[in-house]
Amino acid sequence: MISRLKKVSFMAWDEITGWASPQKKIILVPLNDVIKNKDNNWEVMGSDPSFVLEGSFRKGWIEFAWESGTQESIPLKFYIDYGHGFSEEHTITPSYMPKGTYKGKVLFFIPYNTKVLRLDTGDKKVIFKLQNVQIKKITRMHMLLERLQEYRSRTEQGSIMGICKKVILLVKKEGIRSFLQRVKSKSNTPQSYDEYTIWQTNNQLTADDLDYIYHDIQAMQYQPLISFVLPVYNVDEIWLRRCIDSVIRQYYTNWELCIADDASTKDHIKRVLDEYSNKYSRIKVVYREKNGHISEASNSALALVTGEYLALLDHDDEIANNALYEIVKLLNHNKQLDIIYSDEDFVNMDHQRVSPFFKPDWSPDRFLCHMYYGHLGVYRSTLIQEAGGFRKGYEGSQDFDLALRITEKTQRIAHIPKILYHWRMIPESTASNSSAKSYTHVAGMKALSDAMRRREINGWIEELSQYPNYYLLHYNVHSNPLVSIIVTENQNPIATDEFLEHLLDQTAYINYEIVVIWNADEVSVSEIDKKWNDRLGNRYTSINAEKFQGAHMYNKAVSLCAGEHYLFINHSIRLNNSAWLQDMIGHSQRKETAVIGAYIQSDNDLIIHSGYVLGLGEHHIAEDPYKGISIDFPGHYGAMFVTRNVSALSKDFFIISKEIFVKLEGFDMNLQEHFFEIDFALKAMQAGYINVWLPYVRVILLNNISNVHDDSSEERAYMKGKWNGFLKQDAYYNENYSKDKPYMLDI
Repeated sequence: MISRLKKVSFMAWDEITGWASPQKKIILVPLNDVIKNKDNNWEVMGSDPSFVLEGSFRKGWIEFAWESGTQESIPLKFYIDYGHGFSEEHTITPSYMPKGTYKGKVLFFIPYNTKVLRLDTGDKKVIFKLQNVQIKKITRMHMLLERLQEYRSRTEQGSIMGICKKVILLVKKEGIRSFLQRVKSKSNTPQSYDEYTIWQTNNQLTADDLDYIYHDIQAMQYQPLISFVLPVYNVDEIWLRRCIDSVIRQYYTNWELCIADDASTKDHIKRVLDEYSNKYSRIKVVYREKNGHISEASNSALALVTGEYLALLDHDDEIANNALYEIVKLLNHNKQLDIIYSDEDFVNMDHQRVSPFFKPDWSPDRFLCHMYYGHLGVYRSTLIQEAGGFRKGYEGSQDFDLALRITEKTQRIAHIPKILYHWRMIPESTASNSSAKSYTHVAGMKALSDAMRRREINGWIEELSQYPNYYLLHYNVHSNPLVSIIVTENQNPIATDEFLEHLLDQTAYINYEIVVIWNADEVSVSEIDKKWNDRLGNRYTSINAEKFQGAHMYNKAVSLCAGEHYLFINHSIRLNNSAWLQDMIGHSQRKETAVIGAYIQSDNDLIIHSGYVLGLGEHHIAEDPYKGISIDFPGHYGAMFVTRNVSALSKDFFIISKEIFVKLEGFDMNLQEHFFEIDFALKAMQAGYINVWLPYVRVILLNNISNVHDDSSEERAYMKGKWNGFLKQDAYYNENYSKDKPYMLDI
């Protein structure tokens, strides 16, 4: 009890004296991957640069001040050591060093039991200046006033006194201790200065950008009218105004806003809508006499549309000022486009932009798993009219249902890799909580079932119970085709024999033959060959590949096959679902697909293969972005549990139809060791086919032995010469991500 009183007494004295505490100069002592260069600047030498902060400084609320100079934005991430070492669990990222010369300060809380502070500056190899680092003790009152001012500027609220009244009400309700704890937790939340915040700073439109945009709009030969469709129902006034204002602020001005109020019961709705429609002739409003929910309300708004294209907008969301400009700029390059979609992020209750979704280009298989392209979605108006608009009974997934019907009529679809839409995160919205509207999942299931019937897809839908509004579409096998299973990487006859036993035991589909590619001497494999010839008869054959390798070896094996589909499988693969081959064949039988691959994991639960991304890796040919990550990782926006289109797949486990293999003339014989499977996948894409990665066909590769692409300068040069355009930017990997560090924003 005495020690506790001493601690409380010290903390109280600390708070009293903190206001006038002088700044304490801090010395940065390089700990790892950073040195002082000859110009007296810090130079990062590796991927984990860090400093230990030396100097006398107090704990509790502090003001951290610094001077910096850098060509790239750099985070300021603090690791706290309580005496047991540093860990990711105990970190604070209160700010960052922006580009250019800068004097900064930030307030945050250092726990009283902190022993050592470490400062990390990101993972990029950069040269920067960081000097005059100081820490000053402040009081809670100082901190509170700073936070109130910050909140005022961020939320565009009125006077400080008005905000203080709200604070007093909170204090009365929660108590001073709970309120201060709330402020502390908000202050130490790293999202304010995370990677995405830095990206936003780097990608803000400058005065020169705006000047270019205005001149570009004036020079556009094609300036179509864009209609916004906005159903409204009982939304808070602040969000409704922000939504409408975001349309009014558009740089491209040839728009109309078509609003349908769905018999709202809140008085402010009609007052606000009348105010805007009376002020702006381009804002049209219809007031429904009876509430019909979002599909009928959207159709009422559709009836007001006169534009050549229309954009869908939710009543509590916002769009970027340059949204329509980017849409029309793209249309000036290609007037044939029918659907355009952009990237999006979310806006929390404090008006902070968080959780960006940088999307792939059009990915039809992913689209059948969830409505990934979402907002901002722009459609040719005539297609919406021909489709009959929104359907009643699909509320909650009405956009998904509409998009499913429209994408059956056109494939002229384009993606703009820019954040043009901001979802509002409020408690009752699906942006804030995917389970907030469970009926949306049921409606999405119904819409997808309808689409399967219309498209004559012979298959079934698997629901992902833990992930609302996500589904998996399985394709059934038809006509019972013969499949040639080509077993590769067979250096050990005993191991291959074990694999063949496992293959037969774990494969329910029975119409297959087996071709083994031996990489061992003929004497050692003769006994195994005899065993399986006796057992399978003409369903088994083998070839010795000692004289062949790479593409030549695989093509030679295919020449012995009689099947309609060729499935290549590494003998170290272990299967865990007897229906695996049906799932692979079902997709391979689709007329639009070429290479089908699967989820490959290691025997120690790490991801080995989830589809290659072009342009990644040390030599910028291709790499798996998720390789080495735990299988518990769901991927970005569920990428690891949805069927996806990818550019290329691993040669350890994939299937191709004979028809396409022959049409594309097999594997390129110029690639005798590496990249031939990637080359084939790119030939397929070039010919108009799509390649597919299946998350529900999950296999294990023993001993983590995967066919990696080792150093082969000649073949690298050949690939870059042949596929330079494809390798520059993967269609399914957003250009805002780094090519050096997968799925890290390019800042």
